[in-house]
Amino acid sequence: MSSGVAALTGPRHAGAARVPSGGRTSFAPEPPSHRAAGDRHAQDRPSSPPVLRRFRAEGTPHLPGPGRHPVPGGFAPAILERIGRRADGWAGAAMPLPRLAHVIGRIRQIAEANGRDPETLRTVVRVNRTVTSDAAPGDAVPHRGTVAQVADYLLAAHAAGPDEVLVDLQLTARNAEELTDLAHRFHDPLSEG
Repeated sequence: MSSGVAALTGPRHAGAARVPSGGRTSFAPEPPSHRAAGDRHAQDRPSSPPVLRRFRAEGTPHLPGPGRHPVPGGFAPAILERIGRRADGWAGAAMPLPRLAHVIGRIRQIAEANGRDPETLRTVVRVNRTVTSDAAPGDAVPHRGTVAQVADYLLAAHAAGPDEVLVDLQLTARNAEELTDLAHRFHDPLSEG
C-alpha cells in the first residue's frame, strides 16, 4: 500500500464502502438493500462497520521533540551501531544471558567510540514469560518456567547490565485475579534478590 491509503478487507468488512473525504479515508456501511439476498453472514456483521481513518498532516515533521532521541529495539549490527551513535537507549527482549550481556556491552562500546557517555544510555529488557507449575528445561527458561525459574532469570538478566527488567505476566494470567496472584508470588523472590 502506498502512503496515505487505507483499506479494510475480508468478510467482516464486506458491507463497507470506501468514502473519500478530504485528507482522510473512511469507510461507511452500504445500505442493506445492496447486500446479497440470502446472505447468511449478514447477522454476524456489525451494524455499523469499523471506521478507519488515516490523516496526513502536510509539512509536519515526524521527529522526537528537542533533545530526545528514540529508544529502538533490535539486535542486528546496524541497529546496535545506530543505537550507540544516536539513541537514548535500547528496548530489548528476553534472550540467553550471555547474548544479553554481549548486546548491552556492544551498545556501550559503540557509544564510547562515538564520544558518548555509555552510562547515559537507558537499557530496558522486556520479559514475556509463560509461568508453569512444572519446572521447564534450562534452555526454555527465557520463555517459560516456574515462578522460581523465571525469578532467577529476571535477577540474572538484571545483573547482566540493563537498567531495568520489565516482566509481563499477562500472557500467563487468564484474569485479573490470577495476574494479581502471580505478581504477589514474584514479589518475595525478586525483593530478596
